[in-house]
Amino acid sequence: MATSSSVVGLNLGAPPTEKLARGNYLLWKAQVMPALRGAQVTGLLDGSDAAPPKTVEVTKADKTTAIEPNPLYDPWLSKDQRVLSYLLNSLTQEILAQVIGKDNTFDLWTALTTIFTTQSQSRITNLRMAISNTKKGNMSSNAFIAKMKNLGDELAAAGRPVTDPEMVDLAGLDWDYDPIVAAIGAIKNSISIDDLFAQISVFDQRM
Repeated sequence: MATSSSVVGLNLGAPPTEKLARGNYLLWKAQVMPALRGAQVTGLLDGSDAAPPKTVEVTKADKTTAIEPNPLYDPWLSKDQRVLSYLLNSLTQEILAQVIGKDNTFDLWTALTTIFTTQSQSRITNLRMAISNTKKGNMSSNAFIAKMKNLGDELAAAGRPVTDPEMVDLAGLDWDYDPIVAAIGAIKNSISIDDLFAQISVFDQRM
């Protein structure tokens, strides 16, 4: 259980500069979790560090019992409310409006997880589809490479990075690039996506 001294020393730092909005849940989570883990308060998120009873039954010297305030409750409440405040200050007004009334950390975290889990999976699926459907076509090699790298970076930020062999498989090269496709076919598990992009750029320059 938390003690008064541990609560006094609780320091989460400033909330992340990029606040939680519709399209950045996983990026936001990647920013707030180190602070929460460092402060050892993640039990408030999953409910494993639940609120102790507000009162306890105490047996007195004369063998009678009485109900008194639980000395563990106020330190726990202080810790919970500090974490709650940290998280609330990391939300945009749009998201904050959806969680009004969540007055403890567990309820707030549960609400945010419920709101964004399905959306995050949908975003990951859409990004992977965008990578597989992106064709070089009339784009310059630089524009094609930049677009593919941007999609790959977004997936990495969403917590589902694409491996180099996957990206090589998904790279949408037209038949003009058959010599490159044939050259990398036998070594696609060892070629990096940067090597592939370099070959595309060199091929375009020669053409």
